[in-house]
Amino acid sequence: MELVGRRFGHIRVTGVIGEGGMGSVYAGYDEKLDRKVALKVLHSESRLDSESRERLLREARALSRLDHSNICRIHDYIESSDLDLLVLEYIDGRTLFDFVDTDVPRAERLRIALAITRVLVAAHRVGIVHRDLKPENVMITSTGEVKVLDFGLARWLQTASTSARLHVVGPSERLAVAVPLDSGSTWFPVDDSSMTLAEARAMTPANDFRTAAGITMGTPLYMSPEQARGETLTTASDMYSLGLLLQFLFTGLDPHPPELTAREVILRAARAETLPLQGVASDVAALITRLKQFAPADRPTAVETMTRLDVIVDKPRRVTRRVSIAAAILVVVFGAWRYTVDLARERSIAEERRAQAEDLINFMVGDLHTKLDGVHRLDILDGVAEKVLQYVGGSNKKTASTEELIAQVQALNQLGEVRMNQGNLSGAMTLFRQSLDRATAATEREPKNDEAKYVLALSQFWMATGHRREDHLPSALANARSYLAITADLAARNPSNDKYALESAYAHSLNGKLLEVSGNLKGAIEEYRTTLAMKEANAARHPSDDAAREDVARTINKLAFAVQKDGDLHAARHYFEKEIAMREALLARNPQQVRWKQDLAVSHSFLAPLLDQLGEVDASLAHCREDIRLHGELVAHDPANADYQRNLAVARARLGNMLAARGEFEAAYDLFRLAEQAARSLAADRTRATRSGDLALIQARYARVLLDGRHVAAARRKSEEAVAAAGTATVNRSAHGYALLVRGEIQAIDDGSAARRSWQEAAEFLRPANVHSANVNELGNWANVLINLGERKEAAAVVARLRDLGYRNQAFEALCRSAGY
Repeated sequence: MELVGRRFGHIRVTGVIGEGGMGSVYAGYDEKLDRKVALKVLHSESRLDSESRERLLREARALSRLDHSNICRIHDYIESSDLDLLVLEYIDGRTLFDFVDTDVPRAERLRIALAITRVLVAAHRVGIVHRDLKPENVMITSTGEVKVLDFGLARWLQTASTSARLHVVGPSERLAVAVPLDSGSTWFPVDDSSMTLAEARAMTPANDFRTAAGITMGTPLYMSPEQARGETLTTASDMYSLGLLLQFLFTGLDPHPPELTAREVILRAARAETLPLQGVASDVAALITRLKQFAPADRPTAVETMTRLDVIVDKPRRVTRRVSIAAAILVVVFGAWRYTVDLARERSIAEERRAQAEDLINFMVGDLHTKLDGVHRLDILDGVAEKVLQYVGGSNKKTASTEELIAQVQALNQLGEVRMNQGNLSGAMTLFRQSLDRATAATEREPKNDEAKYVLALSQFWMATGHRREDHLPSALANARSYLAITADLAARNPSNDKYALESAYAHSLNGKLLEVSGNLKGAIEEYRTTLAMKEANAARHPSDDAAREDVARTINKLAFAVQKDGDLHAARHYFEKEIAMREALLARNPQQVRWKQDLAVSHSFLAPLLDQLGEVDASLAHCREDIRLHGELVAHDPANADYQRNLAVARARLGNMLAARGEFEAAYDLFRLAEQAARSLAADRTRATRSGDLALIQARYARVLLDGRHVAAARRKSEEAVAAAGTATVNRSAHGYALLVRGEIQAIDDGSAARRSWQEAAEFLRPANVHSANVNELGNWANVLINLGERKEAAAVVARLRDLGYRNQAFEALCRSAGY
């Protein structure tokens, strides 16, 4: 049937996309809504009756209400005298079946797996089951976005086929037979059952799925056992199909032998028989194995699967090969054997137990560490730590093999990190010293063993990190330089090894941070620029790796801060804007990634005050409002997250300041009331001293805005509250000084002596540690105090310094003009 050029209401058919057993797919143009669409035209025998059509549309509307970016939406269902057609979202891309033939990095495969799983989470929550999840029903768009096609569609398109029958078509079409399953039928690409699945797939026109939501014919390859037996399907059936889909995603192979016919595959599917997993990392393999359980109740839900994938995705990038620890570790947790993957039976018992111990220790101090840290229960790992230490303490480093020493180093470093995160820095350093001692022994024994050198580098990293937390900067720098030297040598001798190249970049970054903390900003900036170049090179080698691009953005942020502290505000602006552009692109690719949204919001919060300092008020306002919008969404997503609440409060106070400067006092007061309310609630947590400093700063700024609005009595009360909130905590010196500065400005209205006392006290808190500081916030407050105290010569020097740095804050400029500077 030739439809190109034909109109259906405001939709015009513009071209042919694909042909298939249940219908054809055309490209169309919706003239009313000015958008491309895909039109799935149903064959006459696939047209729906009125009840089925209403059910399909009801399900489509439910999916649309989810507003999930990874679901191919059904826009409309059009019925005419000679045909029915579905109006679908137009997708420009390739199916997953074609996509995995390319060189796809593991990180990209994990991103795709997570996106598909999130779609199932959203659909299953509203009771919708896909029923036909397979590689041909997943598309990767030209921009890398993942789209799941034909959600629930097969169920309704197949209701016209209530009995098995042979569908004979022309030579240019596929051959298919329909077998009744689950209130309908599923189409299999076979003729008289002698055609193999490989042969049937080879008949598929190469461009069928290239440019839009194409015809997707059901095959038994990705069926659940209950679907193959014709039983009623639940969400658990989708999870089994997801397991098979992930097996294909990570191996590039279908889950059944290609030489089998459809009927043979159905029999295997009914028994949950699939090809064994090969060449898949153990963490992913363990998840796929759980998803492929025969009993539906034994399979993880979509939410559980999503949580597990999140853990796998967030696994530290610097993790070396699996730790091999003696079988004595196995007594720590009963039942831990279930965590390990099945091993080949021909392996010896000793080898099997060592591998099982390896899986257990990696789980306990790796994956589980991440989860327990998130809920503040790292104490659960104390038993594991004791057993590991008993094992290492009883092991003679002189007689242990190099491989065993490497494994011990890795375990000690991981457990040291646990100790550090528990706040036990002394205990952590004891573990790191043992780790360094054994790593040194391994490299002395085998100087050419790169993995031994690699774990030695990691031990130096942890020693440097520990010394930094102890405020022993010389020792930290010495370890960091060793870390850099080792990783630079590894990267130079192994130029194609990304792990070594990235570790060298991390080493430059650590050296930069330590130089920055020690006051050597020039040296820090040089190290950060080296780090950035190396990470950009890594991202260029892996263009589809979002984690690599995020790593670049993180380094740009560090560089922006360093150049800002060094006084180059314009360069800092350039870097912050570059970082924001990268983070916006990342979030556009995966809007569900909450952490990326938080990072983007924080980036806006950095750029907004910088632009205000440069005198670009309108641009600053725009970034401030974006900061509030994003943090508002984050708080709505997780109302219990104190960091989200704190950042939103600070952003509201900043916007309130800016609106007050424009004379919009009522809007400013509203923002400050919201900010103060949140800050007061957060300050009730006495374990976080900085929270009281946040409250003091917000209240002091609120007091100054009230003063500018001529509410003098309210301003005086608020300034006293700010001074009281700052308290005596040393971490709040800046907040305390600023609160005293504002109190003095209010007192100056009727009591000059009291004002001077407040400013003199403020000077003790705000005096810069370095008179040549480039921190414009610090210098701005210091200049304000000097001007108020009448120290004209020193004030003039600070004002000149600020202007040389490009500081053009409007309120500060007004103060200088009124004081004659």
